[in-house]
This record gives sequence, C-alpha cells and structure tokens, in this order.
Amino acid sequence: MYALLLRNDERRMLERFSARARSNSFLPERIAREREALGEDFEDGHSVWSKHLDRRNSNISKLVARGEPVAEKLRTRLVAGVSPNEEELRLYEELVFYLLYDRELATTSGPRFRADRSKTRFPIGSRSCFRPGAPRTISSSSS
Repeated sequence: MYALLLRNDERRMLERFSARARSNSFLPERIAREREALGEDFEDGHSVWSKHLDRRNSNISKLVARGEPVAEKLRTRLVAGVSPNEEELRLYEELVFYLLYDRELATTSGPRFRADRSKTRFPIGSRSCFRPGAPRTISSSSS
C-alpha cells in the first residue's frame, strides 16, 4: 500500500513544473507553461530562450524559488518512509531534474549567479535527492 507523498496543492504545482520542464524551450509553449506555473507572479520578458537570457529571466528564478522548498519537503517525507506511487515519484523526479538543470546551468553562467545560488537550503545533488536514505553502494567488477 502506498502512502501519499503529495498533497493536492503540491500535486498541482508539480504538474505545472512537469509541463514546463517537458515543453520545448524554443517555442512560445515555454512562456505559456511558465505563466501557468507562476500565475500572478509571471513577468513578461524575453520570448527567445538562450542560456544567457535565461539567467536574466526572473520567471526562472521564481520557479526555482518555489520548487526548492517543495522538493526539500518531499525529500524529507521520502526519508521518513513514505512510499510514493509511480505518478508521484515521476513528478518528484521531474522537479528535481528541473532544479538540477538550473543548478548546472548556473555553474556555467558566471560567478555573479553562482554566488546568488549558493544561498539555497535545498541539498541539490543527485545523491541527496534520489532514493534518499537508501544505502549508496557502487559495485565494481574485477577483470
């Protein structure tokens, strides 16, 4: 039996993140998905995506700021033993991938942004996000 990982409001939020993450960043669909995810907080900006313009897109910063605390809450629930169903796990993983992508992009976008991102509380890294609490073993075979 599964214990629910997501509350209804968290599910809606993660579904919007998922739609944004799966959208083509080079099409207007990206902007529509950002608008859906942010609601009133959405700001009109660049209609063209690029690595450098995205760093100045306040909507991306807002999405990350909303996503990180939710990802941390969900990670805490997973560590506590909640067993999500497949859909919940997919939504959680897509959120974490979105945040990991943002973090990786930030590390290649200059020192100013890296300094700003270092203040985050979310332990963003694949080892801390996926299968939290599970033992980490790396098997190697000798030839």
